[in-house]
Amino acid sequence: MAKTPISVCNLLSVCLITFTLQTLTFGQIQKSFEAKNITKDVAQDKSNIVPPKLILRYEGESGFAGFINDVLEPREKGLLNGGNQKVAIRICSQEKLLLALPLATQNPFNMIDFLTKNSGFEPSNIKLLRSEDCISTAKPNLYATELWTSNDNSDLIPNVEQYDYEQIKMLSLGFDPFECPKFDYKKATKELIKNMRNDSNSYGIVVKYFFEKPSATLNKRVDKVEKLLKKNRIPNSRYKITSQSWKEGESPCFGKEPSQPMIIFLTTVASSKKSETNKK
Repeated sequence: MAKTPISVCNLLSVCLITFTLQTLTFGQIQKSFEAKNITKDVAQDKSNIVPPKLILRYEGESGFAGFINDVLEPREKGLLNGGNQKVAIRICSQEKLLLALPLATQNPFNMIDFLTKNSGFEPSNIKLLRSEDCISTAKPNLYATELWTSNDNSDLIPNVEQYDYEQIKMLSLGFDPFECPKFDYKKATKELIKNMRNDSNSYGIVVKYFFEKPSATLNKRVDKVEKLLKKNRIPNSRYKITSQSWKEGESPCFGKEPSQPMIIFLTTVASSKKSETNKK
């Protein structure tokens, strides 16, 4: 019986199939090679990320003059360069950030004022954070304050709440130990209540500043402020009454016991940028 000859068409089909298989195999190898290169590039990108760095931490109450001295060394080492560098101030507290800011161991607003006016930092490059995993075990009643350089990675700093500095609005309505103004605390309290009624996301802080101890007159006036807040049905979760001692060199009023409380109104000018994913 004669053998059936292999047609050119059949041979061509076999060649095409073989060629196709070879092409697919080469394509798979090429894709695998590209995937490895992409993975390698991503790894290289991650290796180039400069992690946030803790520059300063204040566990106990510290005067502003101390902060000015403390930033000299990081500046000399090139850790605080200003310009486009990003920084974050982190407050260690279980209180909401707006309530915790005026009670921090180092005044965050004074820190920011110095960094922007004397160290060349842009306000838009400053963030304020709150964390609950950095509370001092030695002094848990104090809100430890930290200064970080964050570059583009402030989210890598563990926090449960964060704001851009420019989002926060603070208005001092009462006695200011940095200016020692004379004012009517009752009028200031009424203005605080009015502002808080108009802004449900705002908070009020009443601070009894003292040199040796709060005066009897100051205590009586703060009691009246609290009564006015309660009378006007301001929830106690939205205000805080506290006392703070003066630090040497911080106030031109130093040595004179104030008879007026400091009254602060705090709110935000934009929606908060909270981060729950970074809670550790």
